[in-house]
Amino acid sequence: MKKILQIALTLGLLITLSQSISLFNLIPLNKTNGAMCMDGSQYGIYTYVPDVETPPNKMLIYFEDIWEGWCAKDNLNDSLARCEKYITDSNLLDYGSSNLWGGSFTTLTGILSGNSFFSSYPKILIKSCDGGSYFSDSNATFKNKVMNFRGAKNVQ
Repeated sequence: MKKILQIALTLGLLITLSQSISLFNLIPLNKTNGAMCMDGSQYGIYTYVPDVETPPNKMLIYFEDIWEGWCAKDNLNDSLARCEKYITDSNLLDYGSSNLWGGSFTTLTGILSGNSFFSSYPKILIKSCDGGSYFSDSNATFKNKVMNFRGAKNVQ
């Protein structure tokens, strides 16, 4: 949470200094605190600073909805088997790796869109790629693959 607050303060400074950022940009987080995706790739967050004047003391912090991205099943073996798909299946890789994340994006829908009530708010998008819903801080080996569950470190 401390890291998120530091980033929020930095975001506030960016708003003051420049109104020219108009898309979400990826800010990679250093692995030294243990933040990483399930496959060990570097974790990061996306930030957005609107082009318009921001209402004072307003910011939206959005935790990505990953209904299909959680590894939890009825038992440990089934959970690890589900997680393994997130680091091996190219159609599900976004749930367990940041390797396919772009440096920025502009296609927004729903609450993050430019048409929402929050369009003039600075935003932080907290993506999930650890399979554990931001709670975990451990790793496991399954079929000779190390899986890192570092959701707690990713938002620390």
